[in-house]
Amino acid sequence: YYIIKDEIKALISSLEVLGIDDVTTFDGTFDFNVLATEPNQDTLLSSASIHATITDKLLNLGSSVLIVPNYNQNGETLGNEIRKTVAGTEFVVKAEIKALINAFTEMGYTDLDNFGGALDSSEFFANKTVLLTSSSIQATLSDKMLNGTSGALIVPDTNVNNAASIRIVQTDVTYIDKTEIEYLIDGLDALGLTDFTSMSFDPTTIFSADFSIVLQSASLQATISDNVLTGASDETTPFGTTTLIVPTHFRENITVGGDALTYDHIEKVELQDLLEALDALGLSDFGGSIGADIITGMTETELDTMFESGSVHTTVDNMLRGNGGLTFPELAEEDTLYKLNILTEVEIRKFITAVTTLGQTNFLV
Repeated sequence: YYIIKDEIKALISSLEVLGIDDVTTFDGTFDFNVLATEPNQDTLLSSASIHATITDKLLNLGSSVLIVPNYNQNGETLGNEIRKTVAGTEFVVKAEIKALINAFTEMGYTDLDNFGGALDSSEFFANKTVLLTSSSIQATLSDKMLNGTSGALIVPDTNVNNAASIRIVQTDVTYIDKTEIEYLIDGLDALGLTDFTSMSFDPTTIFSADFSIVLQSASLQATISDNVLTGASDETTPFGTTTLIVPTHFRENITVGGDALTYDHIEKVELQDLLEALDALGLSDFGGSIGADIITGMTETELDTMFESGSVHTTVDNMLRGNGGLTFPELAEEDTLYKLNILTEVEIRKFITAVTTLGQTNFLV
């Protein structure tokens, strides 16, 4: 058999890009430092032999390092292939190899031989725009987010806020939609949670972040909601309860991994208002008691923040009604979407003023 002339020429040009002038010295190492430009990448991949060699190295990295899918997230149809077989030889398409070279370079790697046993999750925060140009990086990161957090991260099937798909299930991989991954990376970075094996969504961690960034992600909305709702009750709870009440009006059912029965999240606007209110209340445990003395000691600005949340409004109403010494006239009540016959904000504020004027801080007794 002969190697055709065009392939020999392309192979020589490819090796020259790598700084190799003697084919017998080529050891299969691809130096990313000389592959930083697209013209050099194009020259390298003009050789089918080099193209096949790189493909083989990528496919043999192992799924703990890199998952190379058959198709991109747009579907298992012609034109979306990431892997193609030509005349019995499997290739990763050139655009994907170029995207991977750029991604690995951004992550700080200089070749295909020094990844170790797995990619560290923190490395995916390097430059999401460059990294997510690669479907393989997207598939690998999706797998880590779906299967590598020990259930700490809840990823819904669909974003109920806009009906967009989040989990994209294909024959060989399940993608998280690229836009959602971008929001997740931004949100997790804001929370300081870059290690997927050790994620804690406690109040201290959450309150340190910008909620508007965090809650762009439907997955973080679901995850934080789950942490809040674990210790919360609804509006049917007995009067006098001092833990958080999240009315059913603010709870929305979500489907996670095909499970449409187990999971709820808190409606997005209410969740942001609730987090801001709980932060103002100084809550350190989502399942902890809310102190009456904390409420009576709040400034007017803090009370403004607190009453933005219908959940906290309902909670304070319930706390007050646990005091058997108090009577609540109808004029002090109103109907809201989240609770009927609830004490008005104006009434609660006036009550707090009256109690503090009398030198009292505990309105529970």
